[in-house]
Amino acid sequence: MPVDKMGLMGQVIHKSLLTSPFKYGKRQKLPAPWWEGGININKWLIAMFAVVKTGGKQYKVAQGDIIQVEKLAAEAGKTVELTEVLMVCEGDKVSTGMPVLAGAKVTAEVVEQKRSGKLIVFKKKRRQNYRRRNTHRQHYTVLKIKAIQGV
Repeated sequence: MPVDKMGLMGQVIHKSLLTSPFKYGKRQKLPAPWWEGGININKWLIAMFAVVKTGGKQYKVAQGDIIQVEKLAAEAGKTVELTEVLMVCEGDKVSTGMPVLAGAKVTAEVVEQKRSGKLIVFKKKRRQNYRRRNTHRQHYTVLKIKAIQGV
């Protein structure tokens, strides 16, 4: 039984287990595996990122990212600073706060203020002829991350 490659943990993987032409339904050509240069695994490695908290939620951000956060009181084109930074990672150096990092901040530009799609809120009580239909659109802010300043 011929083997093709070694697994990540040292186990032997048979060639038939690596590529299956029927994985996606009809027979088709599959992308080349990472060791043949088909998949770039380095594109997920980011030199610097931060975890910020705003609007009661946490976001992992890197420079140039565009994120949607709960509505902030800022106009489009203005710059905002997110000072609740929970973690900053620069390559191998990781700084974490308890709960926030003192002196760290993330600078972002407000791209636009928007509203989400319409949600239907439907209430019903069975056998009581009680039906209520409301709709809701949540306001949010679109931010573009300009800079991350660590400790």
